[in-house]
Amino acid sequence: MSSTRRAPQGSAISYERYMSSPKFAQLRGIPGTAVAAKAQLYTNADTRSLLFFLQSLSLKVGGLRFVARALQERLPSFSEEGPKPLRLRAQASD
Repeated sequence: MSSTRRAPQGSAISYERYMSSPKFAQLRGIPGTAVAAKAQLYTNADTRSLLFFLQSLSLKVGGLRFVARALQERLPSFSEEGPKPLRLRAQASD
Protein backbone atom coordinates (compact mmCIF):
# COMPACT_ATOMS: atom_id res chain seq x y z
CA MET A 1 0.00 0.00 0.00
CA SER A 2 1.52 3.32 -1.00
CA SER A 3 1.27 6.43 1.10
CA THR A 4 1.76 10.07 0.21
CA ARG A 5 2.74 10.88 3.80
CA ARG A 6 6.47 10.59 4.17
CA ALA A 7 8.69 11.13 7.18
CA PRO A 8 12.32 10.31 7.76
CA GLN A 9 12.88 6.79 9.07
CA GLY A 10 12.82 6.72 12.87
CA SER A 11 11.42 10.24 13.30
CA ALA A 12 8.74 10.94 15.88
CA ILE A 13 5.12 10.92 14.75
CA SER A 14 3.68 14.40 14.52
CA TYR A 15 0.03 13.77 15.40
CA GLU A 16 -0.99 17.41 15.34
CA ARG A 17 -0.59 17.46 11.58
CA TYR A 18 -3.43 15.04 10.97
CA MET A 19 -7.12 14.93 11.82
CA SER A 20 -6.45 11.55 13.42
CA SER A 21 -4.64 13.40 16.18
CA PRO A 22 -6.15 12.97 19.65
CA LYS A 23 -6.13 16.77 19.79
CA PHE A 24 -8.94 16.81 17.18
CA ALA A 25 -10.92 13.82 18.47
CA GLN A 26 -13.57 15.97 20.17
CA LEU A 27 -13.97 18.12 17.05
CA ARG A 28 -15.10 15.18 14.95
CA GLY A 29 -18.78 14.43 14.99
CA ILE A 30 -20.52 11.13 14.47
CA PRO A 31 -19.64 9.81 10.99
CA GLY A 32 -22.52 10.09 8.54
CA THR A 33 -21.78 6.64 7.13
CA ALA A 34 -22.29 5.08 10.56
CA VAL A 35 -25.57 6.95 11.04
CA ALA A 36 -26.80 5.95 7.57
CA ALA A 37 -26.03 2.29 8.31
CA LYS A 38 -27.88 2.49 11.63
CA ALA A 39 -30.83 4.35 10.06
CA GLN A 40 -31.33 1.50 7.59
CA LEU A 41 -32.25 -0.74 10.52
CA TYR A 42 -35.28 1.39 11.46
CA THR A 43 -38.58 1.46 9.59
CA ASN A 44 -39.98 4.44 11.49
CA ALA A 45 -39.21 7.68 9.64
CA ASP A 46 -39.25 9.71 12.86
CA THR A 47 -36.58 7.49 14.41
CA ARG A 48 -34.39 7.80 11.32
CA SER A 49 -34.91 11.54 11.31
CA LEU A 50 -33.85 11.74 14.97
CA LEU A 51 -30.65 9.83 14.21
CA PHE A 52 -29.71 12.23 11.42
CA PHE A 53 -30.67 15.23 13.56
CA LEU A 54 -28.39 14.07 16.38
CA GLN A 55 -25.61 13.42 13.88
CA SER A 56 -25.97 16.97 12.55
CA LEU A 57 -25.76 18.35 16.11
CA SER A 58 -22.60 16.31 16.68
CA LEU A 59 -20.90 18.29 13.90
CA LYS A 60 -21.62 21.68 15.47
CA VAL A 61 -19.44 23.47 17.99
CA GLY A 62 -19.80 21.74 21.36
CA GLY A 63 -21.19 18.62 19.71
CA LEU A 64 -23.21 16.11 21.64
CA ARG A 65 -21.61 17.18 24.93
CA PHE A 66 -23.42 20.50 24.55
CA VAL A 67 -26.68 18.68 23.81
CA ALA A 68 -26.18 16.41 26.85
CA ARG A 69 -25.51 19.40 29.13
CA ALA A 70 -28.57 21.23 27.81
CA LEU A 71 -30.76 18.17 28.38
CA GLN A 72 -29.36 17.71 31.87
CA GLU A 73 -30.24 21.29 32.75
CA ARG A 74 -33.77 20.95 31.40
CA LEU A 75 -34.39 17.45 32.77
CA PRO A 76 -32.65 17.42 36.15
CA SER A 77 -34.56 14.33 37.32
CA PHE A 78 -32.46 12.23 34.91
CA SER A 79 -28.87 11.32 35.62
CA GLU A 80 -26.26 8.88 34.31
CA GLU A 81 -27.72 6.20 36.59
CA GLY A 82 -31.14 6.63 35.00
CA PRO A 83 -34.29 8.45 36.04
CA LYS A 84 -34.83 9.07 39.71
CA PRO A 85 -37.84 7.24 41.15
CA LEU A 86 -41.03 9.25 41.36
CA ARG A 87 -41.93 10.36 44.83
CA LEU A 88 -45.64 10.14 45.31
CA ARG A 89 -47.20 12.46 47.80
CA ALA A 90 -48.87 10.81 50.73
CA GLN A 91 -52.60 10.98 50.25
CA ALA A 92 -54.50 12.75 52.97
CA SER A 93 -56.93 10.44 54.74
CA ASP A 94 -60.59 11.44 54.61
